[in-house]
Amino acid sequence: MRNHNRHGMTLIELLAAIVIIGVLMSLLMPALQKTRQRSRRIKAQAELRELTKAWNAYWYTYEAWPASGTFGMDSAKVDILAGNNPLSIKFMEFRPDALANGLLDPWGNLYTVNLENPTSVNSTWSYSTRVFMAHRQRVGN
Repeated sequence: MRNHNRHGMTLIELLAAIVIIGVLMSLLMPALQKTRQRSRRIKAQAELRELTKAWNAYWYTYEAWPASGTFGMDSAKVDILAGNNPLSIKFMEFRPDALANGLLDPWGNLYTVNLENPTSVNSTWSYSTRVFMAHRQRVGN
């Protein structure tokens, strides 16, 4: 009788371990995707709120919009909120790539802003700021 001291795994044991790890990964991936999607949505909602606040601050400062109607947050609009305005006020901090590419949501689309012209009712100014993203979430005032 021979005395065998095994110091390694057989091919079958190695393949079984790989299959078990693969099954565990396949169970984990949907949960990770769901978490990533949720974090993107939360990030986008926070950016929507910040963008709405920035345009509202712009209105309170200048009592006018740089443009009215609906437009994308391209690099020119980002530049206005980043400090390239008559009083050089920085209304919002932006990621470095936003100054070149515009403000993109986590899915790669430009945020869309709708600035309605203000109206005066009973000597009170009323205006509207709405910010949209491609997935139909909206924050507005």
